Amino acid sequence: MKKNNFKLKKLEYAEIDEYRLKTFTRIITIIVIILVAIGFAFLSKIHGATKAPIDSPKVETVDNHFNQVDKIAKTGTAASRDLVRYSYARVTNKANGKSVIIFVNDYGPEEWTGREIDLSSHAFAEISDLSLGLAEVEIEPLDI
Repeated sequence: MKKNNFKLKKLEYAEIDEYRLKTFTRIITIIVIILVAIGFAFLSKIHGATKAPIDSPKVETVDNHFNQVDKIAKTGTAASRDLVRYSYARVTNKANGKSVIIFVNDYGPEEWTGREIDLSSHAFAEISDLSLGLAEVEIEPLDI
């Protein structure tokens, strides 16, 4: 009977040692990952990977169709019954002279509203105060 108890105790000690070994391995792995991350951050700081050199030449962008479309797509969209869908137009506020280039992506507004064009809030904010809601504008279709 004593021999069996001794074997059970040995097994328990072995399980505890295995648990300690797994825990130790996990802690070492986490420490290594942290040290590698710190090393990469330090190396990128030394080599200036996050900043361009001061004497680097300026890169000039070519003003082509794709750059214009990208700039216009960031300005705003609109809905119009009179303009061709998926076309571009310049909308100018007659009161202050501010203008925005918009992309017509929808059909509207309804005729009974009396409006010629519906601008997105981003596009309207470029030419007028959003709290006004309506503005008298001049619409000029563009060939882009």
